[in-house]
Amino acid sequence: MLEILLIIGVIIIFILAFVYREKKEMSTAEENRTEKRKTKEKWSKETHLTYGEVQSEREKLISIIENELPENLSDQKQRLISIINDWADLKIKSFEERRSWVRKPK
Repeated sequence: MLEILLIIGVIIIFILAFVYREKKEMSTAEENRTEKRKTKEKWSKETHLTYGEVQSEREKLISIIENELPENLSDQKQRLISIINDWADLKIKSFEERRSWVRKPK
């Protein structure tokens, strides 16, 4: 009789351990799924501009800076223009790299 109770106790412990492990794995999988979903949403909201769109945006921003800022801020104007040019170059580079894997897979 004692042996049967001992076997039943061991079986119950194994079942509880198995259920606990399954719950832990399910929560980890759900966290991974949620993280991937957030990443996809973030990527879908990111703006990808074409070369022409970047160039027109660059020209528009530079003309605003040159027309709206007073002449006594020439150093700040040049810094802003430099920042805009760097931004445009990075956008163009990211657009080209995003497309390059299709044409030249590694």
